[in-house]
Amino acid sequence: MIDPGHLDRRLTMQARTLSKDSDGAPVESWADAGTIFAQALRTTGTELETAGAPRSRQARRFRVRYRAALEATAAQRFVFEGRVYELAAAYEDTTQARRAYHIIEGLYTEGQQ
Repeated sequence: MIDPGHLDRRLTMQARTLSKDSDGAPVESWADAGTIFAQALRTTGTELETAGAPRSRQARRFRVRYRAALEATAAQRFVFEGRVYELAAAYEDTTQARRAYHIIEGLYTEGQQ
């Protein structure tokens, strides 16, 4: 079991919503779905070039309390320290006894929202 004091990072989960504008065209927006506390585990980063412009990409991994509805889909993302991360993976933490935690991985690409 993890000391709850290690879950010291706040992630805001967001869910994608689809609606239509006044012309009937689809409009994508994101709504806060809740706040969860996490333990920061690992960060990796890479530099890449897109359309001739340098950009950075950061992958972050967190441990969070188990949530049955947590899945890595295009309809979920999270915000950490003001940056929006694509929810790239969510899986059960097999290093812990019992089904108590998930590991989530997020990708942040500079210049994308």
